[in-house]
Amino acid sequence: MRIRLLGGLEVISGEGRPVRFATRKTSLLFAALALAGRRGCRREALSEAFWPGRSNEQARNSLRQALVNIRRSFPASSDATVSIDGDQETVVLSVDPDEADISLFDRKLGTGSSADLAFAADLYRGDLLEDESIPDELGEWFAPHRSSYQRKALQLVERLSLALSEPGSAEEMPCEGLAERLLASDPTAEAAHRALMRIHTLRGHENMALRQFETCRALLKKHLNVEPEAETSALAAALHPRQRPGDPRAAPAVEPQLRVFSAPTKHHDRPSLAVLPFQNLSGDVEQEYFADASWRISRSLSRSFVTSMSSRAIRASPTRGRPST
Repeated sequence: MRIRLLGGLEVISGEGRPVRFATRKTSLLFAALALAGRRGCRREALSEAFWPGRSNEQARNSLRQALVNIRRSFPASSDATVSIDGDQETVVLSVDPDEADISLFDRKLGTGSSADLAFAADLYRGDLLEDESIPDELGEWFAPHRSSYQRKALQLVERLSLALSEPGSAEEMPCEGLAERLLASDPTAEAAHRALMRIHTLRGHENMALRQFETCRALLKKHLNVEPEAETSALAAALHPRQRPGDPRAAPAVEPQLRVFSAPTKHHDRPSLAVLPFQNLSGDVEQEYFADASWRISRSLSRSFVTSMSSRAIRASPTRGRPST
């Protein structure tokens, strides 16, 4: 038996077949009971939320019929793992906690071990009931649960990315996958952006980490018109520049110094111009094209300057225009 609510509703029976409910409202009622867990739900609250606008008697009859449909989806037997229990006031969905993804997710978060956190990350396939069409009248019922699990997932991706210590660990891929799923749902989720920045850095891809920061900043500006949080900005600042011991590309950055050449001045001296090529001091081979381009520019400028000065010298020559002897 398997019950999935994260990323959409999916129920697989013990025999491995998908469980189909009679109506969309019946499937959402099953989800509501699964979220309530062992504490259950009050019948009156369910009737009012799922069948608003009806009389109390009509709403209770609709609730009873929906519960009958759920029971029929899980035939009673000696080894049945799902059943509908309760009394006149309360309805409870009895299910093994290990068979519902939300129960497993909460339990793995509570242990705190890296392996369990990675397991929880894989369980979070998306937001709660993400692919389900929820009627407006039920939005208030499910919204608090959805917000709660979104917050837990953001805390999880932060904790997991901070726990990564070396590239290629077993927790790296679950963390990266969770961050990408969170950003697919909410592009402004800074905790997910920070997680990807840490993963890129761990792999030695500082440029990709900085690009992730720029993406984060652009999305925040576009959707919320705000700047990144201080924690996100501090993480980016620590990466620029970042040098790794033993990295042959990690030459120490040297500030360019202006060299001044002095020469005897004369009253007729003209200003001189020296155009020197740039030098790539970042250690990043991807930036080499800046130095190449500056060399071509400096060469063209130098040629233009020499040509211009030569033309002026010819015009100023006292022998210009005299016949040759």
